[in-house]
Amino acid sequence: MARIKKQIAKSGYVIAVSKNGLNTSLRTNTFKVREAEKICTGISARENQVAENKGHDFWSWGKKDQSQFILYGLLPVVEERQQLKVADAVNRFVEGRRSVNKAFNTIRGYEFHLKRVVDYFGGVVVDDINANRLQDFVNWLNQQQIKTGKNRGSKLSVASQKKIMARFRAAVKWNNSQGFCDFNLQKFDAVSYAVEKQNLLDRLEKWCYFTQRERELVEFNIPFEAEGSFREVIYSKQELMEHLEFLKIKLWNDGSVQSRRLFAAIYFCSVTGARRSELTRVRVSDVRLEDLQVTIWRRKGRKDKDLVGHRVSITQDLVPYLSGVIHQLPEGQTSIFCSDDAHIDGEAFNEQLEQSKAEYLHKQLTEALKGSRYSRAVSWHLYRHTLASMLLAEGYGQNVVKETIGWCSDEMAQRYSHLAQEKRQQLIEDVFSSSDEKSG
Repeated sequence: MARIKKQIAKSGYVIAVSKNGLNTSLRTNTFKVREAEKICTGISARENQVAENKGHDFWSWGKKDQSQFILYGLLPVVEERQQLKVADAVNRFVEGRRSVNKAFNTIRGYEFHLKRVVDYFGGVVVDDINANRLQDFVNWLNQQQIKTGKNRGSKLSVASQKKIMARFRAAVKWNNSQGFCDFNLQKFDAVSYAVEKQNLLDRLEKWCYFTQRERELVEFNIPFEAEGSFREVIYSKQELMEHLEFLKIKLWNDGSVQSRRLFAAIYFCSVTGARRSELTRVRVSDVRLEDLQVTIWRRKGRKDKDLVGHRVSITQDLVPYLSGVIHQLPEGQTSIFCSDDAHIDGEAFNEQLEQSKAEYLHKQLTEALKGSRYSRAVSWHLYRHTLASMLLAEGYGQNVVKETIGWCSDEMAQRYSHLAQEKRQQLIEDVFSSSDEKSG
């Protein structure tokens, strides 16, 4: 119900409105309480009118038109409504995100998830879509099959459907903010989804050690090759060392530049928690072996996506591998973990070429792990999660972990909280190095 809230020196009485999904206020420009009460009575009457009539056109209007009607009694002018089609709205949204320097991979994700929106709604005017049409779209998504990748032939999961709708909502919201349309976002809240079917993989413990996951799969009679069977796992200290020893024999002892560069990159990720994309930006000038310091240039998590230097510590055991790779680099090359400097332009980086090189690193890792027990869990990010778990197990808090590698989930912190007090005095150097020299 509308109510007179307070008096402002230059605006007179202010009327607060918080009903029918609105949360706004009106400055009356009058200092006479009776006039303010009269305006308030009119607003309350319109509030009650639409609250008692769910068939009122009010419920199909955008927030702007709803506010105009409740506050002033003004009806929207249909002729002036933007006739923005969904395909155009999606294009405007993607280009708008690109113009503010959103990450290349993020833009590609927008395009991927919004493709089905365009396929279904393409030529439909955004403002003409109601809750029923959104529900029909979700029902259509529930019948769609995946056409590429390992899950080819499977239907879209409920989680995937929700992600598509979240992207659709974000696109519409952005177009609303730019004045291209006036869509009531509450329509998205009326959509319901099918109940997601539970499967045996849901019974697997998240963020457990690799060996524990193997035991679980045997216990539940789940094939090791099943999609997702080795997701959200980490390595124990023993598993990581066994993993690195296998790769050292296969890659480093091979002696070739490509193999040694890959092993040094894997070891580097294990020690620093660097992301795969960040490996492409590590240059010779960023490395200070004598101080056991490396500067990593990070882009993730920043709205403007500017590169930010983050200095990390490395272990003494990593130095010979980094030094060996640097000495084998072609003359003039500055990129340590890539085959060339094509993605580097002075102090800047070509993000699209970065992504291409990062994807190639994944293919290299997949090939390197063939023949080992760890070939089922191919992920550069696994080394990052493993380092986070080790730091937590050593007794470091989330703030320390976040400062060290830039990420730490509440779920993982809870998973290792019982180990923190037992190993609080140990340092991360003990995990990777047999050296007596300690580094924090």
